[in-house]
Amino acid sequence: MRDFLIVCLGEVRKQRKNYFNSWSNYFSLLLWPILTFITTYYTYSSFDLSVLAPFQLQTQGRFLTFLVTGSLGYNCFWAMVQGAWQIENERQNGTLEIAFLTPGSRMAMMYGRSLGGFIHNVWMFACFAVIVILLNSMITLQTVFAVLGAMVILLVASTVWGGFMTSLFIVTRDSNFLFTVCDEPMNFFSGVKIPVEAFPLWAQAISAIFPSTYCIYIIRAIFLGNAVNGGKAAELIFSMLFMIAATYVILRCAEKRNRETGNLQFY
Repeated sequence: MRDFLIVCLGEVRKQRKNYFNSWSNYFSLLLWPILTFITTYYTYSSFDLSVLAPFQLQTQGRFLTFLVTGSLGYNCFWAMVQGAWQIENERQNGTLEIAFLTPGSRMAMMYGRSLGGFIHNVWMFACFAVIVILLNSMITLQTVFAVLGAMVILLVASTVWGGFMTSLFIVTRDSNFLFTVCDEPMNFFSGVKIPVEAFPLWAQAISAIFPSTYCIYIIRAIFLGNAVNGGKAAELIFSMLFMIAATYVILRCAEKRNRETGNLQFY
């Protein structure tokens, strides 16, 4: 366990030195998500919110919370995809294969990269989201626990997702394809801006593929005061267990291929 933590923290530190070494980086990470959120909010707020009554979003406060939680959830998961995509730089520099020669845990490397991306990409926007949510509700001990619980769920779920995505980017040359597939489709089908219940059945089936769908649903239920569906929680746990197992299998296959051919990529 100690070795796992050492490797994991080493990857977090490497992420900070490689990609988050200037204040302009941090400012852009806060600015662009906020601008996107404001654009979305004023686009939708110009319409009659009474049509959202079947989804319990008929008031401005609840609708604002709906958008903030969706934006925060998507930003966390998207930060993981972006961090995984940056592993392409290590492949081009020749440091990726060298990293696989070390005796450190491969799983720790994957989750360290994800955790570093989470910490450095979303902490400022998370603070903004929490402030907006608190301004639209009574600040009580229950609210504080709700905020902490939601952040823990986001941290664990997005880190597991990030480890899985990083393992996929290691073994494929079609990184641009994966990057594209996990951008707008995840943004749209995960219910970031539109309730998943409003989708037709075929779109809801696609939504079920992304673990961000379940994560965003749960944190929304927490902040909106709705009862958390036990089935959704079970689906989130199952998807995380599946991603952990898949990450392990992919890394083992990649390492075996590397020993045989000197190449981590499957194609």
